[in-house]
Amino acid sequence: TMKVIIALDIGSSSIRCGAYRATGDGDGNGDGAVEPIEGCSTQRKMRTVEPNTGKILLTNEDGKDLFDEIDLTVDDTLDSLRRMGDKYQVCAVGFSTFCMNFIAVDDKGNPVGKKATLSYACNTDEVASECRLLKSILGRQGQKTLYQRTGTPLHSGYALPQLRALYTNASTNQDDSGSNENIVMWQTLASICLSRWQGTPFSNVSFSEASWTGLFNFRSCEWDKEAIALLPEAVRDTLPPLCDYSDKVNSVGGIGRMKGGVDSTPNPYWDRWPELRVGTSDVDGGTSFSGCKMFLGIGDGACANIGSWCGSCSKIAVTIGTSAAARVCLPLPANDEVLGRF
Repeated sequence: TMKVIIALDIGSSSIRCGAYRATGDGDGNGDGAVEPIEGCSTQRKMRTVEPNTGKILLTNEDGKDLFDEIDLTVDDTLDSLRRMGDKYQVCAVGFSTFCMNFIAVDDKGNPVGKKATLSYACNTDEVASECRLLKSILGRQGQKTLYQRTGTPLHSGYALPQLRALYTNASTNQDDSGSNENIVMWQTLASICLSRWQGTPFSNVSFSEASWTGLFNFRSCEWDKEAIALLPEAVRDTLPPLCDYSDKVNSVGGIGRMKGGVDSTPNPYWDRWPELRVGTSDVDGGTSFSGCKMFLGIGDGACANIGSWCGSCSKIAVTIGTSAAARVCLPLPANDEVLGRF
């Protein structure tokens, strides 16, 4: 039986999904090499980020839903695998996403709306003003220590000034206040997908994705207390729980909330994607599945370095897409408290 990994890449201009043949067993045994399976990849062109505002486009100009389009890329990839006729087991699903991305959801896990979304592409006057205000509040030394803890400067592309601007504007703009009142949790693109597929309203967010918010203390692996204190009180309780990308691994479950539905309704993904189910079951063709591991999202920059074997300071990874970047990985000492916890 061929072991298969499904990899999703959610970018700012397209969504891609591909199947890869794995040589290991998913538990660290084997050489870990993977190779793409010919004819088992798909791409859907879709602009997902609005220029200047940085708002995430939950629906495009044609009215297509972003998360439905992500689902369709998985459909296409699984359909290609089924047509091959070979026995296979999907042992893992992984995500690469553009960073930063942050989306507010309501109590059922549905996005509140485009206004309550944040991304790296924000460049508005309101958020720039918040950056200047934060710099004056913190002073030079405060900015330096914040940078040392979070690894991010005060910049419009991060969540700290964007969240302050969003909630400040809502308090003075009646049109925006209603949507903010519906915010129960902030999620990422990957965590919303996983929640939908697993039949739960919310999901954890990975350390990797959280590190792009400007609110994450990468030395203690938790939300940075000093940074959180700079946010409006209404925001603090809506930040998602965090863990490493592999700490909360689930599969498609049989019961959960449907899109817009309530708890305990049938999960439509159970029949749609039997390859991604939890447990063991037989599906058409006699292929047996012993459970698929779904991993939390990882930032596209980290994926690019790791995937191109540029995980040390001796190599630079250059990525060219909608934007371009050159990145190098630098060794940093781990926090003793973190080592003790893990």
